[in-house]
Amino acid sequence: MGDKVHLSREDLLLLQDGELTPAEAAAAELHLSACEACRTLKLRTEETFAAAVATIVAETSQMPDDQRNTLHHRIVSARRRPWAIGFASAAAGLLVAVGLGISLHRNHQAIVPYLEDRPVPNPQLTPGAVRVMALGEVCGEKDDDLDPAVPAVTQQVVFAEYHVPQQQRGKEFQVDYLISPQLGGTAEIRNLWPQPYSAMWNAQAKDMLERRLHGMVCSGTVTLEQAQQELAGDWIESYKREFKTQAPLRVEAGLERPLLP
Repeated sequence: MGDKVHLSREDLLLLQDGELTPAEAAAAELHLSACEACRTLKLRTEETFAAAVATIVAETSQMPDDQRNTLHHRIVSARRRPWAIGFASAAAGLLVAVGLGISLHRNHQAIVPYLEDRPVPNPQLTPGAVRVMALGEVCGEKDDDLDPAVPAVTQQVVFAEYHVPQQQRGKEFQVDYLISPQLGGTAEIRNLWPQPYSAMWNAQAKDMLERRLHGMVCSGTVTLEQAQQELAGDWIESYKREFKTQAPLRVEAGLERPLLP
């Protein structure tokens, strides 16, 4: 856990599973007693997995025996994975199993889809998360938009939190960083959200804002913390302010023009 300001979802799951050392567990409990944000995250984590278990019970009660046995085998396999291989594989196992169970049962009730009037993340699920980053590290290299790949099983956790239907995952949405890694954003679940491919305000528009903010940080126009806040808040409103437009811009032949729906 080190000197992090908040506990991660991985820390909380390790604590719940008894995988932390006594000293680490004591430090985590002490932090929880004083940190409302982490207590909220702990409660949300517990609720997510309780809902997953309830979904399994509801879905499997109507499954044929062969499908129920297949799901049971998948869950057992997921729970046998050691914590040493990381949260992305272990903690997501149950939710991945839930996804399998739902797909096996043809007559299941549809999951409530992730529908937003604008493609901005739910701040309760995705408030953003950052690491300490020196200005020299931020500005040492050009912002090339090459974000680290998010492991597939971690993506499944994000999709599950946002109730993205299985058939839309990876096809209509991509799991993206709210605060870009180039500006200090981390790969924690709190900084990941499903961004639609087809929306007018899509990843291309957000990348343009991230490049603009990166340049402003390195020129001293804004601080790194201010740039992070622009992304963690309503990034679309930030885009409109920075580019003085009500629609995303497209760069063609060196010229920028509004990209209308």
